[in-house]
Amino acid sequence: IGVEKIEEAMKRPALKILGRCSNHEFTSDEMVEVAHRELQNLVTVTHSTSRDSLIEISALNVSKGTSLEIMAQRLGLTAEDCVSFGDNPNDFSMLEWTARSYAMSDGHPDAPLFAKAVAEACEADGVVPRRARIAAECTGLENRQTKVSWVQIPRPPPVFSDVCG
Repeated sequence: IGVEKIEEAMKRPALKILGRCSNHEFTSDEMVEVAHRELQNLVTVTHSTSRDSLIEISALNVSKGTSLEIMAQRLGLTAEDCVSFGDNPNDFSMLEWTARSYAMSDGHPDAPLFAKAVAEACEADGVVPRRARIAAECTGLENRQTKVSWVQIPRPPPVFSDVCG
């Protein structure tokens, strides 16, 4: 936005670069496939929506999974203490890292390959009943120190949000 040449943008620091096919020539999955082939071992490429021609490019090995692992370590937590829910490829690393992870049943078809279980659909608020069950399980444990913490992240503008937010 506000840059006429990509070379100008590349001189500025960036946390994430978004790539879009304005005319939807490719699906997000097809765009990721091309980007992986062309940019392998240089950056991390993923996407957060199958319905839009949009990919996310960040520094190599920067992902929700690595970020969650770092945050957990700072809080003295392990993957066993963490739970994740995800519906698209940008969530896959997080689903893999956490000991309890749930792919949303209406998410990307590959999500269950990375998760430990499948939750009800996002459109049916599928996180809510799982979260309630997990909280109940944690409060029912005896003789074990349990840390339960829900991190709430503000929603980005709708065009860039996950199906579940």
